[in-house]
Amino acid sequence: MNSELKILVALWDLGGEAPLQSVANAAGLSFDYARIISRNLGRDDYVDWFGSHLTLRPKGKLEAAKFKMSQSSKEKELIQKETEAEKEASRISKKLLPHHRIDEAIDVDEDYQPMAYPVKSGRKKKHIVLNY
Repeated sequence: MNSELKILVALWDLGGEAPLQSVANAAGLSFDYARIISRNLGRDDYVDWFGSHLTLRPKGKLEAAKFKMSQSSKEKELIQKETEAEKEASRISKKLLPHHRIDEAIDVDEDYQPMAYPVKSGRKKKHIVLNY
């Protein structure tokens, strides 16, 4: 998202009218940079500029609304993909045999000995024991 669009969306989120400092904070931009961008938007009739107070004009509202609509459609697609993935996961888990259950304990032989690996630490070698 470019800086101009950040300003327009921030102004839209603030109700269409706000002081420049509030818009800059909401857009995540510095005050001076937001002032320069806002003046350019004012020249192109996206916003009205009254001292340090900004108001969205119809052209700016249209651009901010377009962006908001595209974002909401992307969010809906993401939610739909997540629900499809959850359905697929539950379908696969129902097909698994009882011995494939993940939450069951794994039987270990009684003669099992954990492996030890030397680890260099300071002057002496230490052994880390891995219990499986």
